[in-house]
Amino acid sequence: MKHHVLLLVPMFLLTGCTATQLHLPTDPVQLTIIQRHAKSIPGSNNTVRIQLDDITADQVLLSIRASTNRPIVDTRSVKEGDVIPFDLKRARYFLRVVELKNLLIGNDFGVFEVSTAQPRRPLRHILRKGRNN
Repeated sequence: MKHHVLLLVPMFLLTGCTATQLHLPTDPVQLTIIQRHAKSIPGSNNTVRIQLDDITADQVLLSIRASTNRPIVDTRSVKEGDVIPFDLKRARYFLRVVELKNLLIGNDFGVFEVSTAQPRRPLRHILRKGRNN
């Protein structure tokens, strides 16, 4: 009696399709994400995505995950102007929260930029922060 063994290997291990590096089509690259949705970062070959929760009170819970659902950046609360550094392989990238839009009617959304250079905080964000202290 012969036995056959079926070996199941996840496809990303066979193809090398892991979250190792971004090839940004522009630097920075901008993307808009609807709340409670995820979107792949352009240039990631669908291996790195940004996940949003509800946009409330000018902030949102955000995480960055590999296509395998492995966290690259754990879930955290962010607001406009925040910059989150993250590493893939030996390269450092920066996610900047450009805008969070909380609409009365329709889908709330966030606008984000991903770049290889650390972005500067906009002057209006620095001035607003100074007034709140």
